Amino acid sequence: MHLHDDTILVVLRRRLLVMRSGRIVHEHGTGLGSQPLSRGVCRLPDGRILYGEYGANPRRDPVRLMLSSDDGATWSAAWQSMPGEIRHIHMVSPVHGAGDEVFVAAGDYGAEPRLLRLNLKNTACTIVGSGGQEWRMLDLIQAGNGLIWGSDNDRGDNFVFRLAPDESAP
Repeated sequence: MHLHDDTILVVLRRRLLVMRSGRIVHEHGTGLGSQPLSRGVCRLPDGRILYGEYGANPRRDPVRLMLSSDDGATWSAAWQSMPGEIRHIHMVSPVHGAGDEVFVAAGDYGAEPRLLRLNLKNTACTIVGSGGQEWRMLDLIQAGNGLIWGSDNDRGDNFVFRLAPDESAP
């Protein structure tokens, strides 16, 4: 991910590396599991960076959404799931037009797949949808007429879903 000028953020083997002019200037271990998925890292319009923890997590330990306000030099937990609630985070995406809110997609089985809308200022978390493989997603498109995503069902068929602004289920 390009941060600015000659500075990039690289995800590599359980680490986030901030590189400037080809040299590592900051390194951060990703905690739970392997590493964030490619859409599990995002940059907010104000420059803050977020990543969601991703890994096997067989005990369903709490999963964190991590935040950096200084181009990856330091990280802190912006939000944490309850134990047993989710396996890991698939995707993090800023909510268009809402500077301190992000969509967070989690997985994987049973009631774990869900799309959350999280306010970073007060950690208020709203479940947009949950409870089935239709809510297991790797990416999300925010369109004028709602939200669009493809499912990520590793045990069955996959489909494209659309959720209109006034609906609660696709």
